Amino acid sequence: MCFEPVIEQQQGTCDTWRTRNGMRVPGSTRNLPRVQLFQPVRLVSAQTGVTLNTGTLVGGAPAGCNVSFGTPSASHFRGSAPDRSVVNTYLAPLLGD
Repeated sequence: MCFEPVIEQQQGTCDTWRTRNGMRVPGSTRNLPRVQLFQPVRLVSAQTGVTLNTGTLVGGAPAGCNVSFGTPSASHFRGSAPDRSVVNTYLAPLLGD
């Protein structure tokens, strides 16, 4: 399996702000992107180098905007990269038993 570079796709934005004593701090509003990660893959024959199948692995969904954080940053709204379980799920039907 050949892994291509991860693709970042924006899934909207979240408005965030700081509060003090339950009140919004003026000038603290930030608009942060929600980003999901995808990774294109190719299943290649080791003997011939021929591409047998192509696909895209989907990483974990980014946190929703209604999630409350102390001091949010862009990383709070970034989904996770596809992991081993996603790879295994993708490969299972292609490799059979």
